[in-house]
Amino acid sequence: MHRKPITKNIFLIGMPGAGKSTIGKILSENLFLPFYDADIYLESSIGKSISSLFIQGEDIFRDIETEILKKLVLKKAIIATGGGVIVRKENRELLKKEGFVFFIDRKIEDIKKDIQKEYRPLLRKGVSLESLYEERFPLYKEVADFHILNKVRISEVIDEIQEKIKQLHILQKV
Repeated sequence: MHRKPITKNIFLIGMPGAGKSTIGKILSENLFLPFYDADIYLESSIGKSISSLFIQGEDIFRDIETEILKKLVLKKAIIATGGGVIVRKENRELLKKEGFVFFIDRKIEDIKKDIQKEYRPLLRKGVSLESLYEERFPLYKEVADFHILNKVRISEVIDEIQEKIKQLHILQKV
């Protein structure tokens, strides 16, 4: 089956460990749409890990993240963003302008069961998930077209998002 053309990007935003990448991959398969994980795309584009960029400074990482986002919006795809992409106003504006934004929201307790701190630079520095969530929640809500709760079954989340995508009429007929 060939990939379908899409007229607008579908952005998945949310906390680290919210399920953005997993959900994005499944949506991509179900809807025959291209998928990009922004963090993986960033690392492969520049040949460095996010952790190593954070050692150089969060501002350096955020600058690169913004440049990568500018490239990804041209792809017209499902894009799972990094959890902190929304901290920059420029990125929030770009997300709103270039697609539909789904805020994948998951309880902190559930995230803690799944997340690996060693791969999350801010958490390694001692920042708590709770404080990150409190700081970012209003920004996620500001930019989101849809607030999706990732509670129990991922299949329910997928169904809900797919229904919303159908209603948006952004999939082109082939």
